[in-house]
This record gives sequence, C-alpha cells and structure tokens, in this order.
Amino acid sequence: MLDKEKLLQGTNYVFSNENYQVLIGSDDIRTADVHYHSEDKAQWRNGYYIWFNGALIAMYKTYKPMINRLNKLIDKWHLELVNEI
Repeated sequence: MLDKEKLLQGTNYVFSNENYQVLIGSDDIRTADVHYHSEDKAQWRNGYYIWFNGALIAMYKTYKPMINRLNKLIDKWHLELVNEI
C-alpha cells in the first residue's frame, strides 16, 4: 500500500471513503492524507503526519506506529487509496 521510500522522498498519499459512501447511499465522505515532513532547521518536526478530514490527528517519528494507526483508520472508515501526489 504505502511505499516507505516514496514517503521519505516527499510523496503524499490521499485516502477517501467516497466510493463506499456512494455504495451505501450516504454523503458522509472522509479523507486522510499521509506524508513525511523533513526539515533541517527544526528536526523535532520531522516525521510521518496523518491528517484526517483536514485536521492533524497524529505525528510519528517511525514508520510502524504510523502504519498501524493508518490501518485502523482505513478499517474504521472504509478508506481506500485514491491518489499519490
């Protein structure tokens, strides 16, 4: 699903549950964005960020906890990968 090396190089992954909501006849669309932020001056901010519906919900220094949290969101909200930016 997510390529760790692409994340480290700046790829932003976008997830949505729009197809699921259309399938069940609802308009409760949720989105999640995942990216890695790297900065030389403020290294304390470096890490994996998860944004859900436009709000930052988590920031992780390592890949494994981030992917665990993302998988929980995917399962709960029926998210699917829609874009790599």
